[in-house]
Amino acid sequence: MKLAKSLKLGTLLCATLMLVTGCQTTTTPTSAIDKRVYCELFPERSYSRHDTEETRRHIVGDNAAKRELCKGV
Repeated sequence: MKLAKSLKLGTLLCATLMLVTGCQTTTTPTSAIDKRVYCELFPERSYSRHDTEETRRHIVGDNAAKRELCKGV
């Protein structure tokens, strides 16, 4: 009986902790301050002549996305 009660209590505690941590908010780079910091700290990437065409396409795409994100910052 004590074991069953302990298991129920443990299960309830775990479920409560999962619900509480599931509601936690996180900071994303879309907030104004984080966006500004991101845009200032990380320059556009470059590629070398040794990179593959696929790598170059990824870098060009990443740089275009960063320029769009950082407009007006």
